[in-house]
Amino acid sequence: MRLQTVVKVKKSAVKDDFLLQDLRREAWAEEVIGTLHEEGVTTYKQLFELIQNEQANPELRADVGNEIRRLYKWIDKRRFVPPLLKALRSSHERVRENAVRALTNLDSKRAVQPLIELACDQTQSWYMRYLAINGLHII
Repeated sequence: MRLQTVVKVKKSAVKDDFLLQDLRREAWAEEVIGTLHEEGVTTYKQLFELIQNEQANPELRADVGNEIRRLYKWIDKRRFVPPLLKALRSSHERVRENAVRALTNLDSKRAVQPLIELACDQTQSWYMRYLAINGLHII
């Protein structure tokens, strides 16, 4: 029980201006750190805005979703789930794909209903519907 408390404190201690430092915890993050820095994204708030911004570069948004998926051990999912849920409604399939993967890795119960809707949406590609069904299975 004591270990769980330490982990919860560690995750909730994520501070807005420590985005790039938190990403540096993982060796694979160097490329995304450089890209985010070039785009002027240095805080979690800016990252959340980027994920939700339909006008932003869709490739960058998709890459960010993928990186969030890989950071699930370090982040406070309560802060990441709302922008990822909004990304599920993106007009760009790759953004939606990585949002589904990230929500699945974060084990977000709040994603269940949106994933059901995505899985039942006949306008989505078979692959997107498959990802949503797989995500529901994992969650």
